[in-house]
Amino acid sequence: MVAAGFIDHVAIRADLAPIPPPAGRKPSRAIEVQYLTLFPSHARRDDDDKSVYIHPSSPLAHRSPKECPEYIVYSHLQRAAPSATTPDRIPRARMHALVDVSGGQLAALAKGTPLLQYGKPIKEGKQLDKLGLEKECWVVPYLRAEGKNDMGWPLPARKVVQKKVLGKGWVIQG
Repeated sequence: MVAAGFIDHVAIRADLAPIPPPAGRKPSRAIEVQYLTLFPSHARRDDDDKSVYIHPSSPLAHRSPKECPEYIVYSHLQRAAPSATTPDRIPRARMHALVDVSGGQLAALAKGTPLLQYGKPIKEGKQLDKLGLEKECWVVPYLRAEGKNDMGWPLPARKVVQKKVLGKGWVIQG
């Protein structure tokens, strides 16, 4: 329920992203695990680190790196002010995590929004009517930041019903 209000504030674990950033050293704590946000969180920064990290006050910070979730819905991002002793070092952006969600839950929450797009059928299912105007098939949904350099990622495949509409082709129902 909480995730529905923050569907545009979602991050994927960086090692699972379609184009992962260069890997640094292996994280030893959950707050060192890299995540990438759906909408660019680095737009007004001049550093090269596009990653965000779990905030130390988050309940997710007490997990091991292997237990860190694939997707996190967060309320906001926070960055500390640069230190006076090391002004060249830019502090990491930290996310205040609300809840961890699965790929299937993300697809269900984003359904009907411009953030969710569907690929072509990967497996044809059965025809649902005799005229061949309605069919059941498997498709891969994509969560994308519309118009933002096509940042996004594929979600788990799901079974949908498609109906053939004149002038539009196959349209997903429901």
